[in-house]
Amino acid sequence: MIKVFLLLGVLLGYYVDDPIYHTYSEVQEELDSLHSAYPEITLLDTIGFSERYGTPIIAFKISDNAGVPEAEPRVMFDGIHHAEEVLGLETIMATINDILERYSEGDTLIRKFVDELEIWFLPVLNPDGHNIVMGLTPDSAVRDTGWRKNARDNNLNGILDLDADGVDPNRNYDFNWAMGGDSVPSHYFYRGPNPFSEGETQAMKYFCERERFCALVNYHSPSYSIGEIVYYPWRWTTHIPALPPDFHIIDEVAGDMAAHIVNDNHNGHYLKTIGEAEVGNARNWQYGKLGIIALTIEICSRRCQVPPEEVPDITARNREGIYWLLSRALRSSFLLTVRDTFTDRPLSVQALVLEIDTTDTIPPPRETDPRTGSLARLLLPGTYTLELRKEGYLTKQIQFDITDDDLTRIDTYLVPENPPEPLVPYPVPSSGEVRVVLDLDEVSHVKADVYDVAGRRIRELLNGELGPGYAIVRWDGKNDRGEDAGSGVFFIRFRIRDRKKVAKTVRVKR
Repeated sequence: MIKVFLLLGVLLGYYVDDPIYHTYSEVQEELDSLHSAYPEITLLDTIGFSERYGTPIIAFKISDNAGVPEAEPRVMFDGIHHAEEVLGLETIMATINDILERYSEGDTLIRKFVDELEIWFLPVLNPDGHNIVMGLTPDSAVRDTGWRKNARDNNLNGILDLDADGVDPNRNYDFNWAMGGDSVPSHYFYRGPNPFSEGETQAMKYFCERERFCALVNYHSPSYSIGEIVYYPWRWTTHIPALPPDFHIIDEVAGDMAAHIVNDNHNGHYLKTIGEAEVGNARNWQYGKLGIIALTIEICSRRCQVPPEEVPDITARNREGIYWLLSRALRSSFLLTVRDTFTDRPLSVQALVLEIDTTDTIPPPRETDPRTGSLARLLLPGTYTLELRKEGYLTKQIQFDITDDDLTRIDTYLVPENPPEPLVPYPVPSSGEVRVVLDLDEVSHVKADVYDVAGRRIRELLNGELGPGYAIVRWDGKNDRGEDAGSGVFFIRFRIRDRKKVAKTVRVKR
C-alpha cells in the first residue's frame, strides 16, 4: 500500500527542495524573527512535543496584549497533520506575514482583527514527519517526499524504517477512533496503538482544550483525494441524529468560506462537502468533544506540492478565506463572559443555547474559559435563550438577539447558592478592596458613605438608584481626594430608602 502511494507521489512531481517551501527550522527562525519585530502583538508558545524525537510543536498568536488570555473570540489555523501536505504551512506563514505587515501599515480591517480577536496559527503539527519529507531527520539519509505519517518507531528497532514506522496523526483522535484508519502499523492510514498515543495529537488536544476556539481550520492538500474542498462535520450513518445539532450553522460557515476561496482555474470557487463521522480525525474530535466549528480545507486542485511559481497565488487565494472567517467571528456570534457576583472572579460554566443544544454529550455543553470566564460561539441571526449552569451556583437563563452585522456581547454574573450575608463587609480585615452585598427587593435609592473612627466622612461611595436583586458596593480604601485612607477601623453607613445601616470594616495597609 505505501509503495503505491509513493509511486503516485513520484508521478505527480514534488518541489519541496525549492526555497519557497519552509523547512521546520526555517519556520522556527521566521517566527522568532517576527516575534522580535512585533513583541506586543505576537506570542510564541510551545504546546507539546513530537512522538519520536521530542521536537517542539510551536503555536503563534497574533492579538493585542498577546501575552495574556483575554475575553475575545479565538480562531485557529493549523497545517502539516500530514507531512507531505505542505501548502497549509505555506498559507499560514504567508498569512502571518501579511497580517503583521498590514497591521504596521495601519490597515483598518487587520487592526480590527488584531484588536478584537485572538488569532492562533499552528504551522507544523507534525515536525518529525515534515523533516522526513524535507530530508532533515537525524538520519539524513532517510527521505521520502511523499511521507504522510509521523515517525513513531512501530517495530522498535531503533532506526527510522519507512516500511514499518509512523502513525497517521489525522486518524489518532479519540472520536470514533476504532471506526476509521487502519490497524496495521505499516499501512498508510495507521491510526496508532490507541487514541492520542502520539505527542502530536496530544499537543492538539491540550491546545484546543485550553483555548476553546469558536472556529478553526485544519489545512490539508490532496495526496490521494480530490482538492479545493471544504469538509465539515458531519454525516453519521450509525447514529441518531445523523446530523449534528449545529448543522445549519456549520453548513453556512463552510459554504461561505468555500465561496471566498477562488479555485486554481480562476473560474469558480472551492466547494463544501459534508464529512463522515466514522473516523477519528481532528475535525470530528474538535467538534464532537469540544463543540468547535472545525473545518478541513483541501488546498489545491491536483496535488499536495506544486511548482514554486504557483505557491504565492494559491496562498493568496486561501488567505481570503482566512480573512472571511476572522470577519465571521465578529458578526452573527456572541461573546459571553461570566463572573461570580460577589468575588468578580471569572467562572468556568456550562453554557447551553436551548434552541440548539441537546442533552446528548456529542458535542457536550460548551464551557467558558476558567482564565477569563469567556466563550465565543457562531450562530445564525435570531433570538436565543442561554442557560448557564455551574455546581454550587444558581442556574441562570438569558434571552439575547444575534444580528448579522455584529458581535453580541453578554457580560453576566452567577449567584452562589450560599451568597455572602447582605450588608456585612468582606473580607475583614482587608488590605485591598472592601465589598458589601446589597439584596434589594425593588428599585431603591441607595446612599453609602465611609466614615473614620472620629466620625469624619472620608468618602462617598454611592448616591443613586439600584436594584432589584443583588448589588455590590465597593470601597478601594481611598478618600474623596484619591489618597489612601490608611489602616484602621472604618464604618460604611447605608441609607436604603428610609432604612439606615452601619457596617464596620477593618483595613490593614501592607
